[in-house]
Amino acid sequence: MRTTRWLLLLILCALLPLPRPAYALGVWQPAAAMLGQHTYGKAVLLNDGRVLVIGGEVTAATEIFDPRTNRWLSTGDIENSSGTAVLLNDGSVLVVGGRPLLSPHGVFASALRFIPATNSWQPAAPMLRSRADHTLTLLRDGRVLAAGGIDQVAATGIRTNTTELYDPASNSWSPGPPMNVARAGHTATFLADGRFLLLGGDENGATAEIYDPASNSWQLAAPPPQVRTGHTATWLPNNTVLVVGDGSADLYDPASNSWHAAGVMLTARVGAAHSTNLLPGGQVLVAGGWQQTADGAQTRILTNAELYDWTLNRWLPTTPLATPRAGQVAVVLPSFALLVAGGYSDGGRGPLPGGANGVQLTSTVLYADATTPEHCFAETNFCVRGPFLRYWQAHGGLAINGYPISNEFVQVLEDGNAYTVQYFERVRMEYHANNAPPFDILLGQFGRRLHPAEPPVARAAGATYFPATGHNVRGSFLRYWQRNGGLAQFGYPLSEEFTETLEDGQSYVVQYFERARFEHHPENRPPFDVLLGQFGRRMLGGG
Repeated sequence: MRTTRWLLLLILCALLPLPRPAYALGVWQPAAAMLGQHTYGKAVLLNDGRVLVIGGEVTAATEIFDPRTNRWLSTGDIENSSGTAVLLNDGSVLVVGGRPLLSPHGVFASALRFIPATNSWQPAAPMLRSRADHTLTLLRDGRVLAAGGIDQVAATGIRTNTTELYDPASNSWSPGPPMNVARAGHTATFLADGRFLLLGGDENGATAEIYDPASNSWQLAAPPPQVRTGHTATWLPNNTVLVVGDGSADLYDPASNSWHAAGVMLTARVGAAHSTNLLPGGQVLVAGGWQQTADGAQTRILTNAELYDWTLNRWLPTTPLATPRAGQVAVVLPSFALLVAGGYSDGGRGPLPGGANGVQLTSTVLYADATTPEHCFAETNFCVRGPFLRYWQAHGGLAINGYPISNEFVQVLEDGNAYTVQYFERVRMEYHANNAPPFDILLGQFGRRLHPAEPPVARAAGATYFPATGHNVRGSFLRYWQRNGGLAQFGYPLSEEFTETLEDGQSYVVQYFERARFEHHPENRPPFDVLLGQFGRRMLGGG
């Protein structure tokens, strides 16, 4: 009977439609206005779901938006307001370098850290050299790479190819390997294999190179098909990088080290004053920015917004902004909505000679992505959409995760931070908006809560041993672990195999993992002799 039930479930899983996005128009809704003007500021999504906005053209102020209360809170002025910011693994924000506000002279080496728990700034160790218009990239080991930038100002800024590494644990900097090219105003984009693509810059826009943290080395990449000096670069789920600006869009493929055209944009944008965000539904939203006539005589600020579908290599229209914006900040929230705040506007007056006579905005809007694919399950009357649906489909579907048993909602988890989550029969999916895909979806560590880790044991013959937790996995459990997602899906083993009486009153051989309990059901034929415990139901029910 069990075998028949599971066969039917697997067949149903295989037959479930894989919905493609319906290209309905997204919806823009107003949110609370910022306290100040932050055109060309920086925005960082904090682990608690709030957004920290730093500096801008005419301000050294910082402030925080709380989407749960729709309110902004001032967090004071800082010296490094024109510097570069990155979220650290401990939840603090590192801001380093930059220039004095409204001054063409001088470059900072100083650094600050923002502490979300106290909404306060603390000094951090200064960089080894001054930098402005540099990049900061968070490495997987928690360190930060600062690369390039302008390191001094003479008659004009002098670009550098130097790099350095910040260790948050020791609050110290150490020299890094030099880049092949001195660059400033470039972009740095995470790749799925842990490397980073650095592209363009205001004097070396025809070059690109890749940093490999494993070897702590740089390698030149294929040059872009056109000079890139004012652009955005966005990682896509197929591990390519979408580059938008300078009037066109291109794709970089790290697997072949080659460039390809990314379709024809509906609106060509100049510079990097537009916002570009990978939405939870999988498309890229490009909004606002500048458009210039062919002779460069007139410039206008755009309301235009469009979506890039990388599966079709096509651009599609979506609802335009109500107000023209350039230089705005834009961040995807844990609720899946896109926050767009501030920027520069022409006030609806049309083309601006040289871009002058505009106004700086404090208004804020939220974009609801109507293109997010969704699938609803009559069996439980709940729906799955966006990144949760993509993860569900890519990681075993019904057989591994089970049916959804809740809607999406925000929950404070074991680390004390709030996340958008959804419960399924066997897992809890958590949306970690600060993590680059595919690591934006993580599973709850139910195994640790229901069965604390047992003491380590010795390595056993004929088994795979996991030193991280000191336990062995063998036989049908090992095959199931390897074939159905391994470490990312199930985590490390917390116990050896043992016999346990389960919820149905029967005794089974089981083994606990960080995110699952494997159960051996000898009455079923392989591969259905290994089933997963319904942790999701137990945890959502308070068990």
